[in-house]
Amino acid sequence: MTDAPIQGEVVLANQYFGNTRKVSNADIWEALEQAEGNIGAAARALDLSRTRLQERIDRCPDLIVHLSDMREEVIDVAESNTMKRAKSGADPVAEKFVLQTIGKRRGWSTASIGGNGGGDIVVTIKKFAEE
Repeated sequence: MTDAPIQGEVVLANQYFGNTRKVSNADIWEALEQAEGNIGAAARALDLSRTRLQERIDRCPDLIVHLSDMREEVIDVAESNTMKRAKSGADPVAEKFVLQTIGKRRGWSTASIGGNGGGDIVVTIKKFAEE
């Protein structure tokens, strides 16, 4: 767990299925940790609907920040892995992704034109700056 669980409101869980177990914000915090930020998996673990869990998260600033931090961490890992693969030169898909995103400021872009045979032909172009 990244931080201590928060204290907060307690409400009845999933009354539609007869469940009267109370779910605290600390329970939600822990479920999000166990599910690595996956709201659907956390909701199933708490026996709540995904919508109800999202409503609870949206009402608690600490849970909003916690979920956001968890997602940012995943993005950081994915970016790091993509950059490593692009730098290796062995993964043209990673290289293309880097050029299309970070490389845009240097003029890299993609254009699609209709291809014969039903599929698109994707062409990567580099726009050269005028000197």
